[in-house]
Amino acid sequence: MNPYLTIFVLTSLIAFVCNKKGKVAGALIICIILSVFAGTRTESVAPDYYLYEYLFSLVGRSTRTFIETYPYMEWSFIIIPNFVKLLFQQSTDIVNGSFLMFALLGVSLKMYAINKYSSHFFFSVFLYFGFIFLMSDMITIRAGVASSLFLLSVFYFDEKKYTHVMILIALALIFHYSSVICIFVLLALRFNVGYKLLFTMSIIAIVIAVLKIDVLNMMGLGRFFPKIEMYNQIQKKGGGDELNLFNFRILFSLFIIVIFSMNFKKLITIKYFDTLFKIHIISVILFFLFSSMNMTFSVRTFEYLTVIQVILFPLLLDIFDKKLKLIPYIILILYGIMQYYYLIELSKLFHRYESWL
Repeated sequence: MNPYLTIFVLTSLIAFVCNKKGKVAGALIICIILSVFAGTRTESVAPDYYLYEYLFSLVGRSTRTFIETYPYMEWSFIIIPNFVKLLFQQSTDIVNGSFLMFALLGVSLKMYAINKYSSHFFFSVFLYFGFIFLMSDMITIRAGVASSLFLLSVFYFDEKKYTHVMILIALALIFHYSSVICIFVLLALRFNVGYKLLFTMSIIAIVIAVLKIDVLNMMGLGRFFPKIEMYNQIQKKGGGDELNLFNFRILFSLFIIVIFSMNFKKLITIKYFDTLFKIHIISVILFFLFSSMNMTFSVRTFEYLTVIQVILFPLLLDIFDKKLKLIPYIILILYGIMQYYYLIELSKLFHRYESWL
């Protein structure tokens, strides 16, 4: 059997068995399985491996050389390999240990959040593996850890524990500078942005995307953020891929906005729903707003914020009466399978799995 499918089925079965009782044990077992699976992969599995391998080994040889060569890279590139270097001296061990540390941090923080805050453990795990684990914790590993910290900060924000929030966002910035977007998102929530404004902004953002209005260049943001300028240059040279504005993940996100809005009175009483739902709407707004740029910037901003989907989307179960419970079950299972099938079978991002164990 395909190793990816094996792990998908195995973790789903564990989550199903532990759905009501034994969540802590189930979360721990799943955390170990996924951390090892992601953290011990080899260069043949997914993109970005060689870049990380080079940077980790460079830090292992000389931190000073790394800082002089890449002065603007995130601090996690220095902290993690040097921590591993305390335990191992061989370059290969430092590289392997760094990958394992990133995987352990990204997976464990998400599983902690799912175990503590999700009211539908099985579906949270099921949806987590189908896309967020495969994309964030196996490919964009820095963003994987950063988005985990952001996910935890959302719940502390809702509980008005703002000191905790600031610490978590600061830590997220150590792993990925794109975490700065979290500050603007949480500030919008802090000033209690209303749903009418969010829905209006959603419509405007879709119109901007369809008409291909380059908002970022109009605002001159490229001058202040080098990565935005870099994406702009790639776009101008024709190096960026064409962005599918209405791919199945975006369509499903829009579907969630519509159906949750129609059943708002049922859901608003659920703890954390209001904050999670607003962040979800903001993620869709930013996707469309930035879509006229290179695909990478628009998609990665969306993917970063959609880590909250693992907690939010299973709330679809709370909308339907017991007689109709089969409907949300089918919807969520099909969506999870579609995410997995797209990444593993269609995207060409993943190849035959190999581990150094």
